[in-house]
Amino acid sequence: MPARADESQRDRLIALLEGGDPTVRVGLAVGLSKSANSAASSWLARAYLREEDVLVRRALVSSLGQ
Repeated sequence: MPARADESQRDRLIALLEGGDPTVRVGLAVGLSKSANSAASSWLARAYLREEDVLVRRALVSSLGQ
């Protein structure tokens, strides 16, 4: 789903990026890195600023670099 992210899914994806499960947040980071939506990189960057889990932060950085 994140690879096909569009603005209609924005609120749901951001809620998941802020959610309690780090495995879901890593999966979203990877999926959003493949998204054609230009807003996905800003969602990832904002998530990085708030993220405390080192594995999720690593996934976010990797996704932003793609």
